[in-house]
Amino acid sequence: MSRRVSPAGRRRDLVAVAILVVGAALFLYGYLGLRGMATRPIVAARGQSAVAAADVFWYLSRAGTAIIIAGVIAVAWSFWRHHRRLDEQP
Repeated sequence: MSRRVSPAGRRRDLVAVAILVVGAALFLYGYLGLRGMATRPIVAARGQSAVAAADVFWYLSRAGTAIIIAGVIAVAWSFWRHHRRLDEQP
């Protein structure tokens, strides 16, 4: 049941994977930042409070989660488009 994948299908897959990677990287950066603040002595940058630094890491991890959800939706859409195309062919 091997069929050729169109260039548009490959682009959809590439975009979906890129969205997932960006979301995972952003989430991981936020998570590791918060974990570092929890496990090591808190040293905030000059002029920034520790609470503000924690807020930044928290919002980055939440943004990463939202982007991962968008990536999962993009993967599902690409999967649906590919299978719909296969169903239309005789």
